[in-house]
Amino acid sequence: VALRSRVASVFAVLEDVAHAVLPSTHISGEASVLDFMYYANNDNTSLPNSTPHVDSPGFLTVVPVSNTPGLVLLDQKTHSWIHVEELYEPYADCVVFVASALPELLGNKDFTPTTHAVLRGRRPRLSMVYELRAS
Repeated sequence: VALRSRVASVFAVLEDVAHAVLPSTHISGEASVLDFMYYANNDNTSLPNSTPHVDSPGFLTVVPVSNTPGLVLLDQKTHSWIHVEELYEPYADCVVFVASALPELLGNKDFTPTTHAVLRGRRPRLSMVYELRAS
């Protein structure tokens, strides 16, 4: 219950920020998506759970840090992969990254969509993913 309330408050703050930054865009909880991604990690392939990609069509993506390693983000400057679970506390921290619609809407090259992937792990992984979208 404590995690649920912390995550819900993070989402509420993000929607408030989006309303302030994007006042001419209607943002609604109905358009936004909360997904759960399950990765069994039970086969012997070397392929990642998800290949490198950017989220589309949202503005922002929020992922609470898992206790199962696997989420990697591409550093735009060094072109190296950042292993999220090595840097942040599981169940306490959330990673917020830019999705494809935000830079398009703002026309701002300072915001670039975050390339990310989910690597295979030694045990199953459940990821909660919240995508803030316009309706």
